[in-house]
Amino acid sequence: MLTIDASVWISAMSPSESDSVGSRIFLDLVGSSQLTVVAPTLLVAEIAAAVARSRNDQALSIELADAVWTLPFIRWIPLDAELTGTALRLAAKCKLRGADAVYAAVASTYGCRLISLDQEHLARLGDFVNVETPTSAAA
Repeated sequence: MLTIDASVWISAMSPSESDSVGSRIFLDLVGSSQLTVVAPTLLVAEIAAAVARSRNDQALSIELADAVWTLPFIRWIPLDAELTGTALRLAAKCKLRGADAVYAAVASTYGCRLISLDQEHLARLGDFVNVETPTSAAA
């Protein structure tokens, strides 16, 4: 099972980003392989926010977030008290931003590999969660 950080989804939707092609290839592989993705519900809000800010297009931001929301291979995880506790401990131990800690908590709680382009995930979580970039995970 995988947890895929918003950075990967957003990169795949943004052709101007340097990691866009690798992210798109990875997400296409995930979709075709029927792997289960375990994701916090926060993901769709992050996608909508990033697209609305970068493209100044509210309708597109909602459309892309809805497209991810309806993907059949994603198991959506709400932020409950237990997950919040795990996220706050990982945030404190690894000095992560709040949203980054939520993805790490989902991966840790559900035994998933975390796929991310976030440098803090890649550098700080190795003792707690298996973290890879989309390019290395696709290889």
